[in-house]
Amino acid sequence: MRIRIKRELYERAKALGIDVKAVIVRALREAIEDMETGRCLRRARETQELPNGAGLTWQGSGSPKPENSAPVAKAWWAGPDLNRGPPPREGRKWDGLGGSAPSLPMPFPTPTILSGPTTHRAPCYLGPLHEVIDTFRRLCRVRYGNSLSTIEEQSRALGKLLSLLNVPGYVSHEDLMAALSELSKGERVHAVKAVRKLFRAMGRPDMVEGLKVPSYGPRRWHIPDDASLSLFYRALDTEAAKLAFRLLTETGLRKSEVLTARAGDIDWEHLALIPAKASATKKAGIGFLTPETAEMLRGYLIREKHTHPHNPIFLYRSDGWLRKAFKRAEARTGVHVSPQVLRVRFADKCGEAGIPDRYVDILQGRAPRSVLARHYTPSGLKKLRAMWRRAMPLLTAPYRG
Repeated sequence: MRIRIKRELYERAKALGIDVKAVIVRALREAIEDMETGRCLRRARETQELPNGAGLTWQGSGSPKPENSAPVAKAWWAGPDLNRGPPPREGRKWDGLGGSAPSLPMPFPTPTILSGPTTHRAPCYLGPLHEVIDTFRRLCRVRYGNSLSTIEEQSRALGKLLSLLNVPGYVSHEDLMAALSELSKGERVHAVKAVRKLFRAMGRPDMVEGLKVPSYGPRRWHIPDDASLSLFYRALDTEAAKLAFRLLTETGLRKSEVLTARAGDIDWEHLALIPAKASATKKAGIGFLTPETAEMLRGYLIREKHTHPHNPIFLYRSDGWLRKAFKRAEARTGVHVSPQVLRVRFADKCGEAGIPDRYVDILQGRAPRSVLARHYTPSGLKKLRAMWRRAMPLLTAPYRG
């Protein structure tokens, strides 16, 4: 038998005194045994000798001999209570999450660096529901920097998924797929994102291999005309709501970027709003204001005593106040407007004014961070504002006197 090995690896192995041939032979033997075990396990399930997810033990002593032995379901694993198990084995690393550390049923295949793909994925233990959810929340905050709304949505979907899996207990890849199929499409979007984070953090990416986030077709937006938007703007009954409407209309930024912006994010020299907020998945854009909106913003900050750079522009814990204000204006006028509609309208008006798409992406935070960084300089802001001024008359038409 001749096997080609990279010379660099071979030289390093020889320098460390490793018997390369013995390592390869041992790895091949383990891979063959794993494949035979998986084949027998699958055959036993197909003949209904074992329930789905049950472990195997072999009658007799010595190494497993599938051709001479009959598989027998382990009573502690094949029963209805998946949380039962023998005490943990000494010196074994546990790859579960939450609760105590029961050991996995044997003989489940253990992939090595040199072995090929196995035919069976070992199940993973998940502890009590509340412990898993608490761990997931910390993971989202610390590792991914997700917003509170994202954490809540994904935690809710993950909780429903774990309830279908009857945790605490062992979970297999097949169990996970079956539970996901029982969720609605909207719930499955958040659940898939959640389990990807969870199992990858646990060192078990094989559990979520092949899982994809459901996709939706392009959404068709209805953008009200300028006359309807003017009627809607006049129907807003608070100064804060009118200011938020103007900021969303002129900057094209995301709702969260506008509502969580601080006084220190305003560049008064260039009349720009540059939120100091970004995450692993979203980049902050660069918004510009008209002189009239800038004066309205300055007066609002002075009256509300929010002029300190660390003070938020709007002192509200959530976006509920703006959503309610928009609902009241909609009830008075019959015109439906949302922050996302205003963001879509911004891109539409910029295209109508002939602004290239690459500049629209920079303004709305869709460009790479390296590209955005080049436009944070004074010269970059002047160039962007000159581009934005092309669309300014179209953007401000609903409330321009």
